Amino acid sequence: MAENKPTNRERLREITDGIEQGIKELFESEKYMRYLSVMSRFHRYSVNNTMLIYMQKPDATLVASYNKWKDQFERHVKKGEHGITIIAPTPYKKKIEEQKLDPDTKAPILDQDGKIVTEEKEIEIPMFRLVKVFDLSQTDGKPLPELASSLSGTVQNYEVFMEALHRSAPVPIIFEAMAADTDGYFSSDR
Repeated sequence: MAENKPTNRERLREITDGIEQGIKELFESEKYMRYLSVMSRFHRYSVNNTMLIYMQKPDATLVASYNKWKDQFERHVKKGEHGITIIAPTPYKKKIEEQKLDPDTKAPILDQDGKIVTEEKEIEIPMFRLVKVFDLSQTDGKPLPELASSLSGTVQNYEVFMEALHRSAPVPIIFEAMAADTDGYFSSDR
């Protein structure tokens, strides 16, 4: 009696269905929610500060202040690490006396003696100062959540999986030698 082996197309469909289900489960998982929650606590730096970070530590990935690493992420800066200098806004408030203006005419409001009425107003004056931040690589402590970890071992039906990947990818997939600390890259030049 002949055994009904799945065709290549059926195995391809099975693998792509598995990938789709895995992605769906990931985005609906507690792990994904925890990842987003932690990543949302990292500051989004301005273009200028991003450039400052890059100039001082080109391999920086996640950057935060000493206290933020300690208090929010349960990590500490390693002994001997030098901070990355960025520019932080430190505005201050000042109270000033200002003429009270008529909302319609914008003319100064006068009291019964004909004197201009003033009001105390608080204004914010922009100021900046240099602060130190540290990259994840400069810290130790509680691991940050990851969506995926490095894979090792063997993959069942590897050839079929790769065929499904090549067929479904909107860009060509090429394997080539890369630096040891690189997991992959995308280039539109190919």
